[in-house]
Amino acid sequence: MQPPPGVDCSGLPDSLGFDLLVGPKAYKGLLFDDSGGLLGSDELSLLRSERGEEPTVVLPGLGEVTQLDRLPGGDIVTNQVETGDLLRITPEGGLSVLVPNLRAYAVRVGPDGDVYTAGIDGIFRVDPDTGERTTVVRGDPQGGKGPRVLSFERSGKRLYWGTDEAAEGGRVYYVEIDGDIQPTSEPTLLATDVGGGFHDAMGVDACGNVYVLDWWWSALIRVTPRAEVTVLLDVAEQEDGPLHGLRWGSGVGGWATDKLYAPRPATHEVFEIDLGLPAWHWEPEDG
Repeated sequence: MQPPPGVDCSGLPDSLGFDLLVGPKAYKGLLFDDSGGLLGSDELSLLRSERGEEPTVVLPGLGEVTQLDRLPGGDIVTNQVETGDLLRITPEGGLSVLVPNLRAYAVRVGPDGDVYTAGIDGIFRVDPDTGERTTVVRGDPQGGKGPRVLSFERSGKRLYWGTDEAAEGGRVYYVEIDGDIQPTSEPTLLATDVGGGFHDAMGVDACGNVYVLDWWWSALIRVTPRAEVTVLLDVAEQEDGPLHGLRWGSGVGGWATDKLYAPRPATHEVFEIDLGLPAWHWEPEDG
């Protein structure tokens, strides 16, 4: 597949720089809204921050949540850690349970507008209106504890996932999918030695490279479509622990579309990582 117009996929860097931002706060996931805000959690409430500004509370009493994503129409979906419930939050702060006790970590809205989750029990598709759940991938095909993070390939023809404590270190897998996001192949191993195996975030850029945050290595790792693995950013020397929850900037309010943003759960600080490539992007229909 050719890169999008204006995107140079040659000369990929071997390392990346970053800035630690002043103001915004997030926990294990973050999300950008259409008006230039960054949404995250402090383990108690849902917060909104503008660049360079201290956060304000959007929804108090939410508790500890993992990753966040936004449905067509603006509602937020996330997973509540204490209960394991998959939650849906309206822009006005209304809260409902989509699926109780799902025990997911990753939460992503797919190209079809459905919610896709990864956790110890596998990868599931959830209808955001009814909460109906169907299995897409069950467990780790090599006997690990199961998927933990997921992302879609930019052509919409692959679903990638990373591991939750894989027995032999970090791995990235994929299945081929059709236009209805139904698997058309068996799970396939793309790359091994992708960190220590406890993956905390995953994203795909416009060139088809997969990015993984690994807890054990405290590192951001790139996996190319040819399965070349490179550690791009190592924060192991920092005392406050690894990063989680990758997002590309929205292009609104100073959040750059060619940079990655990732929170550090131990301090709720947000890192801005100089990637130099935009995200894979699919704009689902409003509904």
